Amino acid sequence: KWRARLEVAEALYAKMKKEFEQKERKTFLELNKNVQLNFEKMFNAKDKRIQLTENYEIQMLYPTDVGFREEKNLSEGEKIARNFAFIVTIMEYSRNKKAEQIGVEGAGDTLPIVLDGPFSKLGDKNISLIAKVLPEVSEQVIIFILDKDWKYTGLDEYVGASYYIEKAADEAYASIRKVESDQ
Repeated sequence: KWRARLEVAEALYAKMKKEFEQKERKTFLELNKNVQLNFEKMFNAKDKRIQLTENYEIQMLYPTDVGFREEKNLSEGEKIARNFAFIVTIMEYSRNKKAEQIGVEGAGDTLPIVLDGPFSKLGDKNISLIAKVLPEVSEQVIIFILDKDWKYTGLDEYVGASYYIEKAADEAYASIRKVESDQ
């Protein structure tokens, strides 16, 4: 009797494992496709590709005569590009899955994004491309950014409040001051 029950349990386990692996593979392929699409949308790097490895590590690929190969010595800007594409893809995936659960397309709650100096190592064009995507993936984005980078974002219309952090070189503390709106 117990052997029959064990066989049923093992068969059930095998079926559930197979179903999980199929769903996981489908999710992996979807994420891999979307991470590349986001990379293309957000960065001016037409000859490069990014993809997830089987362990969900993100890698950047460069074209060669025989296909693409992984580049391990990335510049800081390339690391930022790769990571931004991955973050945006995960946030989109999360929002879409929440929307599916409640049955309303695009209605899933979004997570806030907090970025500290995200554009400091990027060129003007890439700053602009990334900034266009941020309002699409999160309802709340908090950015600590230098004035020199802000002018390229084009995010002025989305700003709810702005603050300056003022720190004197000889002080051990900083002050936060709200920027008064002209409106």
